[in-house]
Amino acid sequence: MSQAKSHFSSYLNDVKKGETVLIFDRDKPVARLEPVNHADIPDAERVNALVKSGAASAPRHPLDMVAFLRRPRPRLPEGALGAETLVKDRDAR
Repeated sequence: MSQAKSHFSSYLNDVKKGETVLIFDRDKPVARLEPVNHADIPDAERVNALVKSGAASAPRHPLDMVAFLRRPRPRLPEGALGAETLVKDRDAR
């Protein structure tokens, strides 16, 4: 345990590299440090992390899903620059 305390930052660096670290107390494993599987993090926590990192902005108001789905879908004007290329690329996929 005392070794874990004194080397904790080193162990965290190992975990960041994808390794798993076992912590022992008197030769008995008591804990495991392992990389986080981001699929296990609830969506709200992921969104908060993105906002905190500056990669996303917090919503200004709650989403009204009914109003959102009623809005017309955006369309490219006929003959818009690049519209044909976009359609060809989409069809090719």
